Amino acid sequence: MKKYRILSLLTVLVILFTFGPVAVFAQGSAESATGVTEIELWHRWSGAHQKIFQEMVDKFNATNESVKINAVSIPGQYADLLSRATAQVAAGEDPPAIIAPGYYLLEHTVNTFGGADLAKVGGAEAAKVFSQFEPALLGLGNVNGVQYGIPLAVSIQSLFYNADIFVEAGLDPNSPPKTWEEVIEYAKIIKNKTNKKALFISTPDSWYMSALLESNGAPMLANGKASFANDNGVEVMKMWRQMYVDGLIPQISYAESQRAFQAGEIAMHGISIMNLSAMSGTMGDALMVAPMPSFGDKAKKQPAGGAGLIITATKAKQQAAAWEFFKFVGTKEAMDIWSKSGYVSVVAGYAPKSDPRQQAAYDQLGNAISWTNWPGPRGLEAEGIIQEWRDRILAGNVSAQEGLRNAANSINSIIGN
Repeated sequence: MKKYRILSLLTVLVILFTFGPVAVFAQGSAESATGVTEIELWHRWSGAHQKIFQEMVDKFNATNESVKINAVSIPGQYADLLSRATAQVAAGEDPPAIIAPGYYLLEHTVNTFGGADLAKVGGAEAAKVFSQFEPALLGLGNVNGVQYGIPLAVSIQSLFYNADIFVEAGLDPNSPPKTWEEVIEYAKIIKNKTNKKALFISTPDSWYMSALLESNGAPMLANGKASFANDNGVEVMKMWRQMYVDGLIPQISYAESQRAFQAGEIAMHGISIMNLSAMSGTMGDALMVAPMPSFGDKAKKQPAGGAGLIITATKAKQQAAAWEFFKFVGTKEAMDIWSKSGYVSVVAGYAPKSDPRQQAAYDQLGNAISWTNWPGPRGLEAEGIIQEWRDRILAGNVSAQEGLRNAANSINSIIGN
């Protein structure tokens, strides 16, 4: 079996305790009597997104006579997906043949599980297949100059809002706030004129926070160091914390905020466009979508969210099978299905808008930047540090300045190690 990065005993025990017994999936090529190569692809989607992804996989399987993709859902966040794969390796098994990690964990995935150089796997076909993807989005799968992944799910920060609550507050639903200053103005009006909560900003990971910091001139990573703890970063976190102090954001969890927004109890939600499909199913025409607000006239910098696909199979037959699926992902046929999820199309020059409200996402793709991949084998740990100190700031347990400084210092002490 391939030699993977050695895990500490403590890490292994924590993973196994957290996830319990891990089902064993053989990465080895399962060759059927008809010569079909079966491989597994692990992803984190559940619910409506899982169904749509499975529809795309089923379409591929129905049209490919030599390869079958078995999609395995590991519900949770992207970190949970990789933790589960790590547990499988710790149990003495190979990882799945294909993993769909978040873009901010691509380098960590390659360092931990290995990754196939797609230019080598694709050979003479590689250049043509790469050209099927939007160039900027294809770059999301590039790690240190090597194309290890292709883009699959691409999302952008958006502002979802409830048109009915806007009307109740005397606001024009066709004129959503364009800046964070306007968001605060709208939120205060909603608080004063309705019995609804005004706002929530996405917190399951550092993604939306990264967009806020970057857009106000606080880069997450610069010159190999965490650099977000400058005056501009402090300004962002002070603003965010003050929204809680002023009662504009309720003291609830992210999961609770999603339910409350869909139930018509929260007016605005800073969230990913990938939630469009699920939320429109419950909110109907009341749901409207606007671009993420800006900080005055500063240019927005929005880390692309979602996940790419990496081949972690080591056997040539499995890699070849995975490549066939990668070729399919870069087709209009695949995107006609996948775009129903709310994610935007990754195919060059092709934007099948299953819902016209997706336009807010397409309008912002020019602002897209890479979601920070923290260097070194402890990149996943860095993500946890950011979330911990962000939550302390938002809860009022530490000042914005101290929280960001502690987060940056902690990250800088581990990255590259």
